[in-house]
Amino acid sequence: GEYPDGRVWTTSWLEWNGVNRATDEPAVFVVHVTHRWENDQIVEEIVFFDIGRFQDHVEAVAAANGN
Repeated sequence: GEYPDGRVWTTSWLEWNGVNRATDEPAVFVVHVTHRWENDQIVEEIVFFDIGRFQDHVEAVAAANGN
């Protein structure tokens, strides 16, 4: 929507699903993405999600690779 300062933002909530190849465990993240528009183009993107859960998956991959 358009805000009083004239900026236009679109926000979305989504659930991203995948599989951690190192552990075969599901990787599920609730994500909030917001985009700022100018002249019908996205000029800014902000993404919010649980970085701790993501880091757990990164560490599992590192451990599986012996790191």
